[in-house]
Amino acid sequence: IQGGFDIYPNPASNMVSINGINDFRYAEIINQNGVAVKTVNTATFSVEDLNVGVYAIKVFTDQKTYVSKLAKD
Repeated sequence: IQGGFDIYPNPASNMVSINGINDFRYAEIINQNGVAVKTVNTATFSVEDLNVGVYAIKVFTDQKTYVSKLAKD
């Protein structure tokens, strides 16, 4: 578990799940230019629309913001 949560599978090609966060609010997928390319409000979501590459993922809860990496293959 990175940063208090787990992203599975990682790398991913279609669906991703965020586990280990009880008060999940939403997540932003951020490209290498620092631009949020996707915002999701569920802990399981599709990444099929993302280009192949490495992204930062910011997970927002009621109390904290967690950051990790997500690879799209």
